[in-house]
Amino acid sequence: MTSLRNFSVVQAGGHQYILQAGRWYDLNFIQSEPGDIVKLQRVLYHQKDDKSNIGNPCIAGKAVVGVVLQHFKGKKTCVFKYKPKKKYTRKKGYRPYLTRVLIKNIFEKTN
Repeated sequence: MTSLRNFSVVQAGGHQYILQAGRWYDLNFIQSEPGDIVKLQRVLYHQKDDKSNIGNPCIAGKAVVGVVLQHFKGKKTCVFKYKPKKKYTRKKGYRPYLTRVLIKNIFEKTN
Protein backbone atom coordinates (compact mmCIF):
# COMPACT_ATOMS: atom_id res chain seq x y z
CA MET A 1 0.00 0.00 0.00
CA THR A 2 1.30 3.43 -0.91
CA SER A 3 1.51 6.10 1.72
CA LEU A 4 -0.56 9.24 1.36
CA ARG A 5 2.16 11.90 1.32
CA ASN A 6 0.56 14.23 -1.25
CA PHE A 7 -3.23 14.21 -1.45
CA SER A 8 -6.33 16.39 -1.36
CA VAL A 9 -9.84 15.89 -0.07
CA VAL A 10 -12.34 17.21 -2.61
CA GLN A 11 -16.11 17.46 -2.55
CA ALA A 12 -17.72 16.56 -5.88
CA GLY A 13 -21.26 15.44 -6.62
CA GLY A 14 -22.27 15.34 -2.96
CA HIS A 15 -19.43 13.00 -1.97
CA GLN A 16 -15.96 13.58 -0.56
CA TYR A 17 -12.99 11.91 -2.24
CA ILE A 18 -9.32 11.53 -1.29
CA LEU A 19 -7.44 12.24 -4.53
CA GLN A 20 -3.82 11.71 -5.56
CA ALA A 21 -2.15 12.87 -8.79
CA GLY A 22 -1.63 10.26 -11.50
CA ARG A 23 -4.56 8.03 -10.45
CA TRP A 24 -8.06 7.69 -11.86
CA TYR A 25 -11.26 7.85 -9.83
CA ASP A 26 -14.92 7.11 -10.50
CA LEU A 27 -16.98 10.18 -9.56
CA ASN A 28 -20.68 10.89 -9.88
CA PHE A 29 -21.66 11.90 -13.41
CA ILE A 30 -19.99 15.12 -14.60
CA GLN A 31 -21.54 16.84 -17.62
CA SER A 32 -18.55 16.93 -20.01
CA GLU A 33 -17.10 15.03 -22.96
CA PRO A 34 -14.29 12.45 -22.70
CA GLY A 35 -10.99 14.28 -23.07
CA ASP A 36 -12.26 17.50 -21.46
CA ILE A 37 -10.37 19.08 -18.56
CA VAL A 38 -12.32 19.28 -15.30
CA LYS A 39 -11.50 21.52 -12.34
CA LEU A 40 -12.78 20.39 -8.94
CA GLN A 41 -12.77 23.60 -6.94
CA ARG A 42 -14.20 22.51 -3.59
CA VAL A 43 -10.88 21.47 -2.03
CA LEU A 44 -11.52 20.82 1.66
CA TYR A 45 -8.07 19.65 2.75
CA HIS A 46 -4.61 19.32 1.20
CA GLN A 47 -1.46 17.65 2.49
CA LYS A 48 1.97 17.72 0.89
CA ASP A 49 4.71 15.89 2.78
CA ASP A 50 4.44 17.31 6.33
CA LYS A 51 2.55 20.51 5.44
CA SER A 52 -1.22 20.55 5.59
CA ASN A 53 -3.76 23.14 4.51
CA ILE A 54 -7.30 23.04 5.93
CA GLY A 55 -10.14 24.98 4.33
CA ASN A 56 -12.94 26.76 6.12
CA PRO A 57 -14.96 25.12 4.53
CA CYS A 58 -12.91 25.26 1.28
CA ILE A 59 -9.41 26.41 0.42
CA ALA A 60 -9.85 29.65 -1.52
CA GLY A 61 -8.35 29.93 -4.99
CA LYS A 62 -7.23 26.30 -5.27
CA ALA A 63 -8.48 23.43 -7.45
CA VAL A 64 -7.74 19.84 -8.45
CA VAL A 65 -7.39 19.38 -12.22
CA GLY A 66 -8.32 16.17 -14.03
CA VAL A 67 -9.16 14.79 -17.47
CA VAL A 68 -12.42 12.95 -18.18
CA LEU A 69 -11.60 9.46 -19.47
CA GLN A 70 -15.06 7.92 -19.95
CA HIS A 71 -18.69 7.78 -18.84
CA PHE A 72 -20.26 4.48 -17.81
CA LYS A 73 -22.89 2.86 -15.62
CA GLY A 74 -21.74 1.61 -12.25
CA LYS A 75 -22.47 -1.56 -10.38
CA LYS A 76 -26.13 -2.31 -9.73
CA THR A 77 -27.50 -1.18 -6.38
CA CYS A 78 -30.43 -3.15 -4.99
CA VAL A 79 -33.14 -1.46 -2.92
CA PHE A 80 -35.34 -3.89 -0.99
CA LYS A 81 -38.31 -2.85 1.18
CA TYR A 82 -40.57 -5.07 3.22
CA LYS A 83 -43.07 -4.95 6.04
CA PRO A 84 -42.99 -7.88 8.43
CA LYS A 85 -46.08 -10.07 8.78
CA LYS A 86 -47.88 -8.23 5.94
CA LYS A 87 -46.59 -10.07 2.82
CA TYR A 88 -45.35 -6.75 1.43
CA THR A 89 -42.04 -6.79 -0.44
CA ARG A 90 -40.66 -4.49 -3.11
CA LYS A 91 -37.36 -4.97 -4.89
CA LYS A 92 -35.93 -2.26 -7.12
CA GLY A 93 -32.48 -1.58 -8.44
CA TYR A 94 -30.59 0.99 -10.43
CA ARG A 95 -27.18 1.53 -11.96
CA PRO A 96 -25.75 5.01 -11.32
CA TYR A 97 -24.05 6.97 -14.09
CA LEU A 98 -20.39 7.54 -13.26
CA THR A 99 -17.50 9.48 -14.78
CA ARG A 100 -13.92 8.20 -14.70
CA VAL A 101 -11.47 11.08 -14.15
CA LEU A 102 -7.67 10.95 -14.31
CA ILE A 103 -6.16 13.44 -11.85
CA LYS A 104 -3.36 15.48 -13.45
CA ASN A 105 -2.53 18.22 -10.96
CA ILE A 106 -3.50 17.99 -7.33
CA PHE A 107 -3.31 21.59 -6.14
CA GLU A 108 -3.46 24.35 -8.72
CA LYS A 109 -4.17 28.04 -8.35
CA THR A 110 -7.34 29.30 -10.02
CA ASN A 111 -7.91 32.77 -11.38
